[in-house]
Amino acid sequence: MLSLYIHIPFCKKKCSYCDFFIAPVDKIDEKKTFIGKYNKSLLNQIDYYSKIFANEKIKTIYFGGGTPLLLGKENIFNIINNLLENFDLSNCEEINFELNPDPFDEVLDFIDSFNKTYFNFFRIRYSFGIQSLNDEVLKYTNRNYYYNTLISFIRTLTDYKQVNNVFNFDFIAFGAIDDFGNWLPDYKKKFLSDFIFSGFADSFSIYTLELFPGSVMYSNYTSNNEKVYQEFDNFKKILMNSGYKRYEISNFEISGKRSLHNMIYWNMGQYLGLGMGASSFLYRDYADQIFKKLNTEIKAVRFENTKNWKFFFENKFYDYKNIFEMKKNDLLVDKFFMGLRTKEGLQNFEKFDDVLVENWQDIKKELEINNFMKTKDGRTFLKSKGMDVYNDIISKFLKYI
Repeated sequence: MLSLYIHIPFCKKKCSYCDFFIAPVDKIDEKKTFIGKYNKSLLNQIDYYSKIFANEKIKTIYFGGGTPLLLGKENIFNIINNLLENFDLSNCEEINFELNPDPFDEVLDFIDSFNKTYFNFFRIRYSFGIQSLNDEVLKYTNRNYYYNTLISFIRTLTDYKQVNNVFNFDFIAFGAIDDFGNWLPDYKKKFLSDFIFSGFADSFSIYTLELFPGSVMYSNYTSNNEKVYQEFDNFKKILMNSGYKRYEISNFEISGKRSLHNMIYWNMGQYLGLGMGASSFLYRDYADQIFKKLNTEIKAVRFENTKNWKFFFENKFYDYKNIFEMKKNDLLVDKFFMGLRTKEGLQNFEKFDDVLVENWQDIKKELEINNFMKTKDGRTFLKSKGMDVYNDIISKFLKYI
């Protein structure tokens, strides 16, 4: 089975912390024509893969970006119908959409229309990019809404949720904390606590601010890591005290409401990236259908699509400089790296011996004694305390990353 990630690289404008491959539409002349050309090439790529993987069973689908809704509701529906015609979606476990709460009337209309048109999907997951309730942060990071707008949006959402929907809410810990450890005034903190405690949200994704080249903030903003982690910890405690379970470093769920698509990444499942800049991961049998005559030592392939608009519009989809042929140890490193992110952790820790430092058993024992890690029924996983220092723990174990 395959999962599909579909990248829509358009935003109204680029957030100052963002280093993703996106095109701000406020800087594009002839927006409709340009977006139309992208949609056409995206459909061509789906057609290309449908010939290679005819009638392949699809496990999950994820529309990400960017802001997928900027492609247009009709175009998104057309993509879904195209996938239904070319692949087997009868056992699709989840379809996902990243949505920004702006303008929220369009978002609500999309949810309502999609729910009614594709009600047969087993699970429809909508992930709302809230990011912050702090107006100063929202303004500084180039978001197009403020606290009062968000509150109205969240309250209105209650009328649109149906039984097969999962509502996820994304936040970022920016470290906007004062000397007393507050990142929100009391009335906003109360709203957030009441909202979380209500259980209306099925899951939350809470990320710590990380800045990379390509973002505006990378060159002109100094992040205070201590305050970032303090804000994350404050948020985490509210979630866990309200009954949400931490199923991955940055993700919390009401039992059974985790992102099935994201679990594909963390469990090293296969996925195809569609659209510019999208990444794919395929095991040898599948990859060999695209990249013929792979070396016998190759176990899997990671590859990216081009980020060149001209090439993509000409249906030249791959970036041949970003094709990584993975041998046994490459695969072990990735499985170790990804598996320890989740609460399930890793089965048979010792099978990673070839990529671990010589004294890994001593390190593991010390971490278990100090309550960072636990082994039960042959499965080793990080406790919440360990997840908080995941990067440090990974660097202790692996010979190379």
